[in-house]
Amino acid sequence: MMLLGYLAYDGALYHGFAKQRGVSTIDGVLRSVIEPLGLKLLKYASRTDKGVHALSQLLLFKSDANIRDVRELIIMLNSKLPDCMVLYGYAVVHSENADLHSLIKYKEYLYIAPDFGEDPDLIERAIAYLNAKEHDFSALSKRARERERYVRRIKVEYNTKGDFQYFKFRSKGFLWEQVRRTVTAIKALALGRLSFNAFVDLLNGKPLKTGIAPAPPECLILFRIVTRLNKWRFIIERKVLEEIIKRKVEIYTASLSKSWVLSR
Repeated sequence: MMLLGYLAYDGALYHGFAKQRGVSTIDGVLRSVIEPLGLKLLKYASRTDKGVHALSQLLLFKSDANIRDVRELIIMLNSKLPDCMVLYGYAVVHSENADLHSLIKYKEYLYIAPDFGEDPDLIERAIAYLNAKEHDFSALSKRARERERYVRRIKVEYNTKGDFQYFKFRSKGFLWEQVRRTVTAIKALALGRLSFNAFVDLLNGKPLKTGIAPAPPECLILFRIVTRLNKWRFIIERKVLEEIIKRKVEIYTASLSKSWVLSR
């Protein structure tokens, strides 16, 4: 049997999602719980960095046994997981439909940033330019593979709530640190520390001599992964978890306001 699952977690205490030797990761904790229950983790949708949170990490599990009651199994699994993570949605899939990449319609990341008094018109101008066409994000990402394709089309939504700025990014796929570095560039532009021409150059793949530092990871949420499946079942309403994680991240955002590097 093949299962898809949505996992939510607070990543502040972990060294990212992927298993690494000598440090605690989401993957490592998850495997230690599911394997005694007869499940194997085959794939995951996003390798979130150290400190990054998730509301909708998408996972693919396999069980060699015939599971009579999937809901009961998920509830048991959650009882053994740490309080900071929960598997809240699941779907049974056939093996021929278990290609995670082809199942994903799009991903969304939410970055909750502190308001440093930026010019809102410049933020809107930057976002309008980002949304207008595809861009080369090679200067706004950490290079992982030499042949990786850096030209991407993204959609950005922006709103504010009190002292917080909400940047939501949507795309089929994202590059390493792309969202965090793009947020830094938008804020630097809106603070007058980066010209609009330099911002445009960054989106044409032309790096600054000083570089663009990634925004703090603790303020980033893997917010949503929308799939082509419509047979999902939920143990906990997503909206409930969404509010919990947003409030937690707002606390991290407020406490980390001195960690930003907006110019060098």
